[in-house]
Amino acid sequence: YYLKYEWYYTLVGFGCYILVGVFLMKAFNLNDAFHLVEPLISCTPLTTWVMAPMYIVGYALVLFCVEILKKNKIIKDDIT
Repeated sequence: YYLKYEWYYTLVGFGCYILVGVFLMKAFNLNDAFHLVEPLISCTPLTTWVMAPMYIVGYALVLFCVEILKKNKIIKDDIT
């Protein structure tokens, strides 16, 4: 029950991030905005397209652990 609501916000946020980045690149003729094309750290392959799946997997693991802890009654159900 907790997972489905949180995933919705994550995907909407990532979509907005990409939309604004592409808008800035097209409207102001920028080579890159929000590191969509160029790496976050120079000389590495860490662009947004590499970091986003890593973030999603990490986020899924955190939410999975929260669900396990809630199921085992280690943490309360009203966690936000």
